[in-house]
Amino acid sequence: MVLETTDAGAWAKRIGDWDYETSTNFLSQFGDPTLGVERSYVSTNIKKITFTNTGGYTNPKVDELFATARQSGDPAVRAKAFSDVQAILCDEVPQLWLMELAWPTIHEKKLHNVITTAMGPNAGFSGVWIG
Repeated sequence: MVLETTDAGAWAKRIGDWDYETSTNFLSQFGDPTLGVERSYVSTNIKKITFTNTGGYTNPKVDELFATARQSGDPAVRAKAFSDVQAILCDEVPQLWLMELAWPTIHEKKLHNVITTAMGPNAGFSGVWIG
């Protein structure tokens, strides 16, 4: 094995060009798996572009379950579809996750309503107030 270091731009280009054997990365899901996780596993997103399914993973059942979750407004249907996807991905291990990042949000204690959704600080601060 040859370990290589690179800057972010060169890394992204090599991943997008499929010019790698293995890489270390992490995903952010932005509060909903259809916004950040699905893109790495559905076969319709196998592209030579960074942050797509550059691993080439294909499973029609996973595609179907992500579509079900994306198209449903029923929380129970979405939860079941995501749970089933997770079980398949844990069984097939198309990607090996070695770490889990924590994204702490630090703010002045006088601020209220800073984090109110799963989107965290990405949701905006229109409802924040000082008190």
